[in-house]
Amino acid sequence: MPGRTPSSPSEEPSADATPAGQQLARLCELFGQSLGTPCGPRDSLFDLGGDSLTVTRLISSVHRELAPS
Repeated sequence: MPGRTPSSPSEEPSADATPAGQQLARLCELFGQSLGTPCGPRDSLFDLGGDSLTVTRLISSVHRELAPS
């Protein structure tokens, strides 16, 4: 199944000073790491080649990195 290409740089989240902007940027980084390709907030994990195991790994990374202590 052909996948969608990653978001253009203009769609990439900026690491602005707000906590929400920083969190979005970090989520996109984790998303990209789980797929091995840069990703933006409008990209689809499944369209970029992800599967249920990728989702499980991504959720684990999000909990580890972003969950409150």
